[in-house]
Amino acid sequence: MIKESRKMYVEDKQTGEKFDVEIGRVELKEFAGLKKSQRFYFDWSKYKGEEVYKLYINGAKEVLGLMRVIDRPEPGHDYLEIDVLEISKENQGKEKGLGRIGGCLLGFAALLSDEYGHEGFLALVAKNKKASLFHKKYGFQYIGSIAVLGERMMSDTRNSIELVKEYMDKTISDETR
Repeated sequence: MIKESRKMYVEDKQTGEKFDVEIGRVELKEFAGLKKSQRFYFDWSKYKGEEVYKLYINGAKEVLGLMRVIDRPEPGHDYLEIDVLEISKENQGKEKGLGRIGGCLLGFAALLSDEYGHEGFLALVAKNKKASLFHKKYGFQYIGSIAVLGERMMSDTRNSIELVKEYMDKTISDETR
């Protein structure tokens, strides 16, 4: 497991104030509270016991973003899949709340992918309306459409290194560069 702390921050979109954040696994007892908070659209409780991470401001309990990942070490695939990524309702959109939440989660996923031996390779399916955001803002490449489900996208080692530099203030291991 990734153990060293990382200097990550989110930024208030109105004032520019920066807040240091952390990422950790969601504990079983926390899933019920996520649903009660009504701050997320997904029912995260269906992912109990799976690899789900939360992003929060240092010293605060309020969850700003969530991400479920699946390790895919199969021959011919060998990547970390971002199955679900969600930012709290009050922090979505251009004029709302805090920025950099999604980038911090993606940067963390890139580091996790490297730790799992995937050299930073990430894959996800983006809803059609979000695909251009993943491409333009986070550097993911289109690798095929899945009809109404969305666009299959990936981040290779080079792009993941950039995500980590931008959002995590760390680097992917020297072996992968």
